[in-house]
Amino acid sequence: MRWLAWGTFVGTLAQAPLGAITVYYHLNPWLVISHLLLSLVVLGAGVLLVSEVFARPTPAAPALVRWGSLVALAALCVLVVSGTIVSGSGPHPGGQDVRRLTVFGDAIYWHVRATAVFGILFLGVLVWAARQRGWALRDAVAVLGLLV
Repeated sequence: MRWLAWGTFVGTLAQAPLGAITVYYHLNPWLVISHLLLSLVVLGAGVLLVSEVFARPTPAAPALVRWGSLVALAALCVLVVSGTIVSGSGPHPGGQDVRRLTVFGDAIYWHVRATAVFGILFLGVLVWAARQRGWALRDAVAVLGLLV
């Protein structure tokens, strides 16, 4: 738990120089993407830290659900990275004179497939949680609310 706290702290401090570099280079799309991804990693570490601090005893999920959740997490990471690349992450993505990224085709290819993998696995976890009732259903519905 201590490494999560330090990681969140250091990641938060790293936002300032990365943000300054991003602005200095006129919002270069790759720097904007890196700034967003660092923010998401820090946010994820913070969520894990809070989950550890306020942990409650719950029965373990079956191995299939745990592995499916890890695959869904990997698909979510692909979704976030490919989504930022697809959007171009420019200062005004709809403008004519904005420098764009040139890897849209590959990013869209991965984005569409990761969406399907994430969606199918999340629905599987949701069905499992609905059959379990209790904490699993409550947590799955909360995540569904965040996604919608």
